[in-house]
Amino acid sequence: MRSPYSRLGQRPQAVHIPTQPDLFNTTKDDPLIGLRIRLDREVDRHQPCHDNTVEVCSGKGPHGHALLCEACGKFRGWLPKAAASFIAETIQKFGVPSEPMKWGDATHDHELAAKR
Repeated sequence: MRSPYSRLGQRPQAVHIPTQPDLFNTTKDDPLIGLRIRLDREVDRHQPCHDNTVEVCSGKGPHGHALLCEACGKFRGWLPKAAASFIAETIQKFGVPSEPMKWGDATHDHELAAKR
C-alpha cells in the first residue's frame, strides 16, 4: 500500500511550535512542585484514576498548580489557591511530608455525619 503523500510528491514535515517562556519564574523555589497528594474528593471516589495519587505541577495562565496522575500523567484538576497557600505554610513550618498528603472535599464528611 502506498503512502497518500507519495502521489502528491510531498512528504509531511514536522511543525515546530515554540513554547512560551516562563517570564515570572513560577516554578523556582516553589515547595509545592513535585509534592504528592492522595485525592479523596467525591469525583475521585466515583471516577478514580489508578490509586488517586497525583503530583503537583506548575499551572498555566491564571491557574497556580495542576494536579496530574502520578501513574499515567492524566490531568486530575487544579489546586485551589487557598489550598496551595495552606500547604505551602504547612511545609514551611513542618517540612515536606514523606508520604502523600490527603486532600478531600466536605462531601465525605457530610456523608459520615449523616450516617451517625
